[in-house]
Amino acid sequence: MMNRKIVLLALVIALISGCVTEKIERVSTTTTTVPLLRAGNGDTVYVNYIGRFTNGTIFDTSYEEIAKDAGIYTIIREYKPLKFTIGEGMVIPGFEDAVIGMHIGEEKTVRIPPRWAYGEWDPKKVIKVNRTQSYPRIENVSRRLFIQHIGRRPRIGMKYMAPPYHWNRTVINFTDYVVTVRHDPGPNATAPTSFGEAEVSVDNESLYMRVNPRVGTTVMTAEGRAKILNVTDDLITLDFNHWLAGKTLIFDLKLENITRGR
Repeated sequence: MMNRKIVLLALVIALISGCVTEKIERVSTTTTTVPLLRAGNGDTVYVNYIGRFTNGTIFDTSYEEIAKDAGIYTIIREYKPLKFTIGEGMVIPGFEDAVIGMHIGEEKTVRIPPRWAYGEWDPKKVIKVNRTQSYPRIENVSRRLFIQHIGRRPRIGMKYMAPPYHWNRTVINFTDYVVTVRHDPGPNATAPTSFGEAEVSVDNESLYMRVNPRVGTTVMTAEGRAKILNVTDDLITLDFNHWLAGKTLIFDLKLENITRGR
């Protein structure tokens, strides 16, 4: 009977351990015997961190000097402790779980698997789109908005320019409510797109925009941010996975401050 109780106790400990390490694996931590304020649900916390891949490469940090040493420094961000409120989903689940229970001044190193970081890499998020997109050359616009934006009443044959395109549009018809215009880009016309400047051409019915993106660059599309994986004469391959998807991440954390929440 005693052996059976020992076996059951070991099984319970193993199950509890599995739950704790499912999201994060604690690598190291500081300890204290003094009761201190610990971070909990609803608290706003300020955390300095160093993020590394399993091979030791630093991919992100809140420390300016470490960013410079790692070659990832950028002038467009401010290097200071990361501020977030626990329970509001502002950071990845494993990062938040690691901070819960920490006290001010505590340092911890944790290993976060993809499931609790940025997810597994999903092949369904890799899609192909045409390099050349076509749009109707003839466009109907509200007469009220036409007058509001152009500052003149429409008339047949009237030419004007309107952003974001720097070419003529010609009024070919209008009513009391609608103005019908035709896009008339000249030779060597270009247009701004999320993939960079597009070469523009037309036929009687359509306007065509052909882009020349670079492999490896990141673009913002209507569906979200994507990385360009490949470009052929006809197609662009886009990866909508987060750039850290599928990666196990290691974070060195230091809790700098806590603002008590609810």
